[in-house]
Amino acid sequence: MELRKKIGFVLGPVAFFLVFFSPLLPNNPAAHHLLAIFFLIVIWWITESLPIPVTALLIPVFLIIFQITSPKEAFAPFAHPIIMLFLGSFILAEAMRIHHLDRKLASLLLSRKSLASRKSRLLLAVALVSAGLSLWVSNTATTAMMFPIVLGLLSSLDNSSSNSTRHSSLGLIFLLTIAYAASIGGIGTPIGSPPNLIAIGMMDKFLNYKMTFFQWMVIGLTILMPMFAVLYFFMKFQLKRHKISNKI
Repeated sequence: MELRKKIGFVLGPVAFFLVFFSPLLPNNPAAHHLLAIFFLIVIWWITESLPIPVTALLIPVFLIIFQITSPKEAFAPFAHPIIMLFLGSFILAEAMRIHHLDRKLASLLLSRKSLASRKSRLLLAVALVSAGLSLWVSNTATTAMMFPIVLGLLSSLDNSSSNSTRHSSLGLIFLLTIAYAASIGGIGTPIGSPPNLIAIGMMDKFLNYKMTFFQWMVIGLTILMPMFAVLYFFMKFQLKRHKISNKI
């Protein structure tokens, strides 16, 4: 075991007992015990003394042991509909990766002569693919999928500069466009980004408001479209500012 993990494995329980036996919240024992558990879990997560999933699964166990909540309430979130939707989106992303659907979609769009004839049009195509994939796949996964595709594409534009593509202005503009377009695309659907699902869950729990998939899309796409337009025209301006030829 690494030294960091050993230190964390010992430091976690030490912090737990220090908080547990300190008179921090004498009038609220449940909150006091929860604070002690919080310190233990956070330290173990940071130091990775135990595998992160194992540490996460210990949380409901501790909540039950210290009678902070009932077993039913402690384990209920694991079967929450939001978690099921998370799993579904992850399975969809993995299926796309296995069958190379992301590459096929990107190649189909980027191979069109009307889009690939000019760098500004190619930039638009890259942004559209990134934002489109990010509607249904995590923006992080979308960025990871798109980077190698676009890096290879940029290298093929000018073989003489293939070794410095990552450091060129053109490469920087295209790679930043992928990252920003994926983040913007993640706004469009509930499964586009994990915070979206968390927000829906919190609205349901604390505001008693159930937002449907379609309702989110109506609002999300309304926000997404102007943001996408601003991103594209800003990056197109960067091509001109860096005096990069628009012809391919």
